[in-house]
Amino acid sequence: MGEWQVGRTRIDQFIRPDLNLYPGFSGGALVSSDGSVLGMNTSGLIRGKAISIPSSTLVRVAEEIAAKGHVARPYIGLVMQPVQIPESLQKKAGVTASTGLLVMHVESGGPADTAGALLGDIVVDLDGRTFEDLEDVHDAVRKKGAGNDVRTTMVRGGQKVELTIRIGERPLR
Repeated sequence: MGEWQVGRTRIDQFIRPDLNLYPGFSGGALVSSDGSVLGMNTSGLIRGKAISIPSSTLVRVAEEIAAKGHVARPYIGLVMQPVQIPESLQKKAGVTASTGLLVMHVESGGPADTAGALLGDIVVDLDGRTFEDLEDVHDAVRKKGAGNDVRTTMVRGGQKVELTIRIGERPLR
């Protein structure tokens, strides 16, 4: 079990059963020897390879669709790129992280824009947690969820700046 991504679709967990799905069997239940439903089989995500989406994920998604009509995608409205933070800038700004994420774009009216993030800021941590790459940020934002606040430490013009960003829900297209 683990997280997996196909294109823009992210599955938070999956089971890799040792089975072959015949045409038309995608969408069937994965059942344990005691009759418990473990998940739903699909071969539609990887051609010719079966995976099963766990029941817990299916229930969570179904409940969210029933409540909201769609699955919420939390986001903060920043486009960022990993950068090294030179020691001189670390000392000047009073941060210990040697890497950060350079803000390349701030979505107008988005959560980070509302909180005061600016183009050129370097994001150093979220809720005190440093990160290695963009996936760590996506994971943190997704786990925290839309409507919750995330404390962010940034370097702006050589100074440490702290912002609180209210995580938003990505607008439907």
